[in-house]
Amino acid sequence: MGLNEHELETTLQILANQAQLVSVDKGDVICRMDEPARDFFLIYQGFVEIETSTQTLCRGQGAFFGEFPAVGLAQDLQRPLPYVLSARAREADYEDRMPRRSGSITALDSVELFRFPLVPFIDFLLMPDHSTILQKLATRLQQMTQS
Repeated sequence: MGLNEHELETTLQILANQAQLVSVDKGDVICRMDEPARDFFLIYQGFVEIETSTQTLCRGQGAFFGEFPAVGLAQDLQRPLPYVLSARAREADYEDRMPRRSGSITALDSVELFRFPLVPFIDFLLMPDHSTILQKLATRLQQMTQS
């Protein structure tokens, strides 16, 4: 169950406005298990190792990682926060509910990746006209955690 063309275009537009290109050297830890998940990533170039308590995976160009905490948190929230709040104020409000990383990510070579902050993405998912996007991502999360 993927996103339709309009949902994909809308999602990519929001993400593109928030993206930051980050360069990481071989061996550098990008994020650690159990730290707060404040962002997620798309690998532009290179390979990373994803190590969880149950498995070790290798991911390369075009792969996302770290997006599931945003989906989980968005599902848990009962109401969207007012959009008049700054991103910093919304992050402070989310802080006590901020999910933890389920794995550590290490660069296997020189890696370039796009970093996306979770707070604007969560706000995007909570907008009423984006509920189907959240449902589809939540279904994907559920399928991934069951396999």
